[in-house]
Amino acid sequence: MMITHGGASSVKECLYYGVPMIVIPLAEDQYGNAARVVSHGLGVRTDLRKLTVKHLQDLVEAVDKSSYIRWQSIAWSRKSREVEQSNRVITISCV
Repeated sequence: MMITHGGASSVKECLYYGVPMIVIPLAEDQYGNAARVVSHGLGVRTDLRKLTVKHLQDLVEAVDKSSYIRWQSIAWSRKSREVEQSNRVITISCV
C-alpha cells in the first residue's frame, strides 16, 4: 500500500506493481488522478485538511481489508505490464 499525493508518476508506478493507494492530493492534476484511482477501485482518497492519525489508520485498515481494491490492483497491474512490455506508442496528430 502506498500513501501518495497522487502525482502521475507515483500512480503509474503503483499501477505497474499492483500497489493499492491512499491518495491525498495537494495540487493540480493530483485531484483528477485521485478521482480516477477511486473510480477504478484502486484505492481511496482523502482531504489533507481532514487528516488525523485516526483517520489515516481507518483508511489503511479499509484498503487493507478490501478484496475489491486488491483484485482491481492486480488486474490493472497485469494490463499495465502488458502495455509497458508491448512497446506500443500512442500517436496524436494535429490536423
